[in-house]
Amino acid sequence: MGIRQRDLGEFETRRVRGEKKTGEVSYEITDKRTGEIRRIDPVSYEDPMHPGQAKAMPVSVTKGENRVILDNGYKKEVLEKGDLDAGNLVVRKLPFVPVLPKEKPRSCVPCTGCGRCSW
Repeated sequence: MGIRQRDLGEFETRRVRGEKKTGEVSYEITDKRTGEIRRIDPVSYEDPMHPGQAKAMPVSVTKGENRVILDNGYKKEVLEKGDLDAGNLVVRKLPFVPVLPKEKPRSCVPCTGCGRCSW
């Protein structure tokens, strides 16, 4: 029927509206035909309730009849079942640690509405 979990190896998942979303895990996709390596990571963001703490929006894994779709909301990778079964695509699960980008110090005038002062 559909693509089974073994096609992508084991990965941690939790149910979200019919899709599976991985925990803090990145996927590295290697195309053996061309040697191209692509990567899809969760999206890091600052927790609005706890400024300064990083969180991650996980990569969703949607399995269809003939393909698997990895989507992080900004980037989508479509993997065909034939390529996975033939070994043309190799998918590795890698750990991901959410990190906030370094910010330049900014002045509070004019106010940027960042929420750090609880204003």
